[in-house]
Amino acid sequence: MSTALGIAAVTAVLESMLNSAFNPAAGLGSVAVSAFAPDILQATLDKGSSTNQVNLFLHQVTPNAAWRNVGLPSLGPDGMTALKNPPLALDLHYLLTAYTPEDGFAEALLGFALLMLHQYPTLSRGQVSSALSSLSTGHPLYTALQSAGLADQMELIKITPDTLGREEMAWIWTALKSDYRPTYAFQVSVVLL
Repeated sequence: MSTALGIAAVTAVLESMLNSAFNPAAGLGSVAVSAFAPDILQATLDKGSSTNQVNLFLHQVTPNAAWRNVGLPSLGPDGMTALKNPPLALDLHYLLTAYTPEDGFAEALLGFALLMLHQYPTLSRGQVSSALSSLSTGHPLYTALQSAGLADQMELIKITPDTLGREEMAWIWTALKSDYRPTYAFQVSVVLL
């Protein structure tokens, strides 16, 4: 199982993998990968940033239905002693958004990012470990994420498309108070804390 940093570790793994998708051979020049809330990123862009950027945003965390009732917490025979609780099983819902001042680049950025997600629908323990170890030592949680235990949890991390209708997507972007950008919704399942 992961520690409480399992959610942050998943985001860091996805960031690391996306960074590798935008290598110089892709021909897109420099591409920044971030995990900011869209309104914070919008404020940066409004200040005149001209960077090609792909942003991950964790917009929702839900209980995993398959693990919801596994090993329900219970009490010992005395009715007071708590027995071991089951793991907290979560699904993470992300938005992947492309930001660019260049004509047609948003589609290209999304194309490379989506192909990477499609090529790796299940992340092996080795991929998770490698992605976490390749983080910059300047990452604010670098040391803590190395011991988050994400690679050691019993379930592998799976990435699947998440279908959001037009109205849901419009509601999310309105609530975020940001300008809409080309976006892809996906789910990461299951993180066991």
